Amino acid sequence: MFLENAVQRASTAPPLQLERLIAALRTPNQKEEKMGTLPHPAIIGIDVSRDTLDVHCLPDGLQLRLPNTGEGHAQFERQALVCFEATGGHEWLLWADLDEAGVRTRQLPPAPIKAFAASGGVRAKTNRIDAETVALFMAFRPEAGRQSGRTALEKRAAL
Repeated sequence: MFLENAVQRASTAPPLQLERLIAALRTPNQKEEKMGTLPHPAIIGIDVSRDTLDVHCLPDGLQLRLPNTGEGHAQFERQALVCFEATGGHEWLLWADLDEAGVRTRQLPPAPIKAFAASGGVRAKTNRIDAETVALFMAFRPEAGRQSGRTALEKRAAL
Protein backbone atom coordinates (compact mmCIF):
# COMPACT_ATOMS: atom_id res chain seq x y z
CA MET A 1 0.00 0.00 0.00
CA PHE A 2 2.80 2.42 0.92
CA LEU A 3 4.64 1.75 -2.32
CA GLU A 4 1.47 1.94 -4.40
CA ASN A 5 0.58 5.30 -2.86
CA ALA A 6 4.10 6.65 -3.34
CA VAL A 7 4.16 5.61 -6.99
CA GLN A 8 0.69 7.00 -7.58
CA ARG A 9 1.76 10.32 -6.06
CA ALA A 10 4.97 10.23 -8.08
CA SER A 11 3.24 9.52 -11.37
CA THR A 12 0.56 12.19 -10.95
CA ALA A 13 2.61 14.88 -9.22
CA PRO A 14 4.47 17.52 -11.19
CA PRO A 15 8.26 16.98 -11.04
CA LEU A 16 8.79 19.79 -8.53
CA GLN A 17 6.37 18.19 -6.05
CA LEU A 18 8.10 14.82 -6.42
CA GLU A 19 11.45 16.45 -5.73
CA ARG A 20 10.03 18.11 -2.60
CA LEU A 21 8.56 14.79 -1.42
CA ILE A 22 11.90 13.02 -1.80
CA ALA A 23 13.83 15.93 -0.24
CA ALA A 24 11.49 15.91 2.77
CA LEU A 25 12.15 12.23 3.39
CA ARG A 26 15.95 12.53 3.23
CA THR A 27 17.94 12.88 6.40
CA PRO A 28 19.50 16.33 6.93
CA ASN A 29 23.11 15.08 6.84
CA GLN A 30 22.92 13.61 3.32
CA LYS A 31 25.07 15.42 0.79
CA GLU A 32 23.58 16.55 -2.49
CA GLU A 33 24.45 19.09 -5.14
CA LYS A 34 21.25 21.13 -4.94
CA MET A 35 18.67 20.88 -2.20
CA GLY A 36 15.32 19.51 -3.28
CA THR A 37 16.39 17.86 -6.53
CA LEU A 38 17.08 14.30 -7.51
CA PRO A 39 20.73 13.63 -8.35
CA HIS A 40 19.60 11.95 -11.60
CA PRO A 41 16.71 12.75 -13.96
CA ALA A 42 15.41 9.19 -13.70
CA ILE A 43 15.93 6.26 -11.37
CA ILE A 44 15.40 2.77 -12.72
CA GLY A 45 14.96 -0.09 -10.27
CA ILE A 46 15.48 -3.61 -11.59
CA ASP A 47 14.62 -6.99 -10.14
CA VAL A 48 17.15 -9.27 -11.83
CA SER A 49 16.43 -12.94 -12.43
CA ARG A 50 18.20 -15.50 -14.60
CA ASP A 51 16.06 -14.90 -17.70
CA THR A 52 14.31 -11.55 -17.18
CA LEU A 53 14.67 -8.02 -15.86
CA ASP A 54 11.61 -6.52 -14.20
CA VAL A 55 11.99 -2.75 -14.49
CA HIS A 56 10.37 0.14 -12.62
CA CYS A 57 11.14 3.75 -13.62
CA LEU A 58 10.81 6.79 -11.39
CA PRO A 59 9.38 9.40 -11.48
CA ASP A 60 6.87 8.26 -14.14
CA GLY A 61 6.08 4.79 -12.68
CA LEU A 62 6.63 2.93 -15.97
CA GLN A 63 6.95 -0.83 -15.52
CA LEU A 64 8.17 -3.35 -18.08
CA ARG A 65 9.89 -6.69 -18.44
CA LEU A 66 13.01 -7.16 -20.58
CA PRO A 67 15.11 -10.22 -21.36
CA ASN A 68 18.28 -10.57 -19.27
CA THR A 69 20.43 -10.59 -22.41
CA GLY A 70 22.68 -8.11 -24.17
CA GLU A 71 19.68 -6.95 -26.20
CA GLY A 72 17.70 -6.24 -23.02
CA HIS A 73 20.70 -4.55 -21.38
CA ALA A 74 21.00 -2.14 -24.33
CA GLN A 75 17.55 -0.63 -23.63
CA PHE A 76 18.67 1.62 -20.76
CA GLU A 77 19.34 5.34 -21.15
CA ARG A 78 22.66 6.90 -20.22
CA GLN A 79 20.95 9.73 -18.31
CA ALA A 80 19.28 7.38 -15.82
CA LEU A 81 20.64 5.82 -12.66
CA VAL A 82 20.06 2.06 -12.89
CA CYS A 83 19.99 0.18 -9.59
CA PHE A 84 19.47 -3.46 -8.69
CA GLU A 85 19.90 -5.85 -5.78
CA ALA A 86 22.83 -8.19 -5.42
CA THR A 87 21.35 -11.50 -6.60
CA GLY A 88 24.25 -13.90 -6.35
CA GLY A 89 25.63 -13.39 -9.83
CA HIS A 90 22.64 -12.91 -12.15
CA GLU A 91 23.31 -9.16 -12.18
CA TRP A 92 27.01 -9.25 -13.11
CA LEU A 93 26.65 -9.34 -16.90
CA LEU A 94 23.97 -6.63 -16.74
CA TRP A 95 26.29 -4.54 -14.57
CA ALA A 96 29.27 -4.98 -16.90
CA ASP A 97 27.20 -4.21 -20.03
CA LEU A 98 25.74 -1.05 -18.49
CA ASP A 99 29.15 0.12 -17.25
CA GLU A 100 30.60 -0.41 -20.73
CA ALA A 101 27.73 1.60 -22.25
CA GLY A 102 28.36 4.48 -19.83
CA VAL A 103 25.15 4.03 -17.83
CA ARG A 104 25.42 4.88 -14.13
CA THR A 105 24.75 1.79 -12.03
CA ARG A 106 24.43 0.82 -8.39
CA GLN A 107 24.37 -2.63 -6.86
CA LEU A 108 22.37 -2.53 -3.63
CA PRO A 109 22.56 -4.94 -0.70
CA PRO A 110 19.29 -6.84 -0.16
CA ALA A 111 18.97 -6.34 3.62
CA PRO A 112 18.36 -2.56 3.66
CA ILE A 113 15.89 -2.86 0.77
CA LYS A 114 13.98 -5.56 2.65
CA ALA A 115 13.93 -3.36 5.77
CA PHE A 116 12.77 -0.39 3.69
CA ALA A 117 9.88 -2.42 2.27
CA ALA A 118 8.93 -3.74 5.71
CA SER A 119 8.96 -0.22 7.15
CA GLY A 120 6.36 0.73 4.55
CA GLY A 121 4.18 -2.26 5.40
CA VAL A 122 4.89 -4.16 2.18
CA ARG A 123 4.45 -7.89 2.72
CA ALA A 124 3.82 -9.06 -0.84
CA LYS A 125 6.85 -10.16 -2.83
CA THR A 126 6.73 -10.25 -6.61
CA ASN A 127 9.32 -9.26 -9.18
CA ARG A 128 7.41 -6.08 -10.05
CA ILE A 129 7.06 -5.06 -6.41
CA ASP A 130 10.75 -5.76 -5.85
CA ALA A 131 11.74 -3.55 -8.83
CA GLU A 132 9.52 -0.76 -7.49
CA THR A 133 10.98 -1.11 -3.99
CA VAL A 134 14.55 -0.94 -5.36
CA ALA A 135 13.75 2.27 -7.29
CA LEU A 136 12.07 3.92 -4.30
CA PHE A 137 14.90 2.88 -1.98
CA MET A 138 17.42 4.49 -4.33
CA ALA A 139 15.35 7.69 -4.44
CA PHE A 140 15.40 7.91 -0.64
CA ARG A 141 19.03 6.77 -0.20
CA PRO A 142 20.92 8.09 -3.25
CA GLU A 143 24.33 7.38 -1.69
CA ALA A 144 23.66 3.66 -1.14
CA GLY A 145 25.25 0.80 -3.03
CA ARG A 146 28.38 -0.11 -4.97
CA GLN A 147 29.14 1.73 -8.19
CA SER A 148 31.45 -0.40 -10.35
CA GLY A 149 30.48 -3.76 -11.83
CA ARG A 150 33.63 -4.27 -13.86
CA THR A 151 35.75 -5.32 -10.86
CA ALA A 152 33.16 -7.85 -9.70
CA LEU A 153 33.07 -9.48 -13.13
CA GLU A 154 36.88 -9.54 -13.33
CA LYS A 155 37.11 -11.22 -9.90
CA ARG A 156 34.56 -13.82 -10.94
CA ALA A 157 36.48 -14.55 -14.15
CA ALA A 158 39.69 -15.01 -12.16
CA LEU A 159 38.10 -17.79 -10.12
